[in-house]
Amino acid sequence: GLAGEDAAGKDGSGLFEIPATTNGRGLREVGVLPDATSGLRPVTKTGLPLPEIAGALADGSLTGLLTVGTDPLADLQGRPAWRAALLKADYVAVSGFLTEGVATYADVVFPAEAPAEQEGTLTHPDGRLQRARPAIKRPEGVRSGWWVLAQLASRLGDRTPLFTAGMVYAELVDDVAFYAGITLDAIGGKGLRWQAAAAAGAWPKGTTQLTSESEPAVVPSANGTLRLSRAGSMWRIPEVAASPALRFMVPTADARLAPADAERLELTEGAAATLAVDGVEIAVTTRLDSRVPVGTVVAQAGVPGGGADELPLGPVEVRKA
Repeated sequence: GLAGEDAAGKDGSGLFEIPATTNGRGLREVGVLPDATSGLRPVTKTGLPLPEIAGALADGSLTGLLTVGTDPLADLQGRPAWRAALLKADYVAVSGFLTEGVATYADVVFPAEAPAEQEGTLTHPDGRLQRARPAIKRPEGVRSGWWVLAQLASRLGDRTPLFTAGMVYAELVDDVAFYAGITLDAIGGKGLRWQAAAAAGAWPKGTTQLTSESEPAVVPSANGTLRLSRAGSMWRIPEVAASPALRFMVPTADARLAPADAERLELTEGAAATLAVDGVEIAVTTRLDSRVPVGTVVAQAGVPGGGADELPLGPVEVRKA
């Protein structure tokens, strides 16, 4: 989120977050969080973070799962845990594309719109609201994502009348205090930073005092093994995977190492290697990258059929194939 001048005043201090996904900030601000509701208001009963959702499905304390625009096997860390969770779930409903995890585990699929078919708004990392308008017609049988969620909510007892995307936006602005008064016309074609609007002062106030005790502990140097870091490509999306013309953009199982580590392990650029954590192994192609800290390997996640998502957390052993 954004603090300091944008959130609480003009002192210039604060924290700026760059979300990992499109509209990540917007989703947080409207309450897609385990510990806050719309407008970042506190909740009386917190939800579960993603790893705990997988664990709850696996142990039976949760029996069903609804995912929106996400395939846990392709998009989330802990692929083995999610595979076990989806196998145990009594019911899996998906609003999305027919990706690997969806095709294998979903009981029902609501086909999702492509970006060019969507109507709504996006919130950029700097707080700029931007309108999304449909450029092409949706295929027959595809409904708006908001409509699918509204219909599901209606069947669960919600009686809010929502018939158009404009009505959805009006409900949103009415519920998020710091969006108050921002109309779709005001957003217009160029967008509008909500911090510049009159209601920006409704952003929840908070302070964080950083001291020397707040500094993170120094990561110990690697001792015969490397620290594992996962990296996700911006091209690991269903549209790329499904398009023959974009197939060259599909991420591959690469592992980036500092040149010093590669030399010590007798690995060269493009060499085949194996990453192993607690007996789980994946095959990768070595890439030398001077930006990677010594003692760390950055492995590609979101690779079709495997990649770093298959590895549990822990020190990783890197070996020549």
